[in-house]
Amino acid sequence: MYTSSLRAITIKVLLDNEPFLPGLRLDWGLSILVEGRGGPRLLMDTGSSASRLLGNAEELGVDLANLDGIFISHWHGDHCGGLPGLLDITGSIDVFVPREPGWLMKRELRGKGARLVVLRGPARLVDGFYSTGDLGGEHSLIADVEGLGLAVLTGCS
Repeated sequence: MYTSSLRAITIKVLLDNEPFLPGLRLDWGLSILVEGRGGPRLLMDTGSSASRLLGNAEELGVDLANLDGIFISHWHGDHCGGLPGLLDITGSIDVFVPREPGWLMKRELRGKGARLVVLRGPARLVDGFYSTGDLGGEHSLIADVEGLGLAVLTGCS
């Protein structure tokens, strides 16, 4: 059972446009795995390419099949383009978004089992994780870490 705050978090950048480890693929955009110690695992954004994201996850020994949710910061291709391919791995899962996607993306995501959770205002996602709610087309992920306070992750700065 999860608590309302996280004892600790681990943040792993799975995909970025800057090289940070030899052997990892680069992509314009971002994907970050945020794990609560003994608690929930959320993936923030998917980059533009599922194949690059999944390749880097495999290289880093990260299993993306057992996530507690996917957090899409905003609907730009470099932050959500890998989502349809990732859903082939995760199956039915909550996808936390600041606004509805376009109708084509919405149809594709629902066809792959995504449960779109539109967060217009601040909201709790899973224990220890929150959204700021829609801030002009995007939202930020907040992790409440016991003894440290809030860690805020943004898709674009």
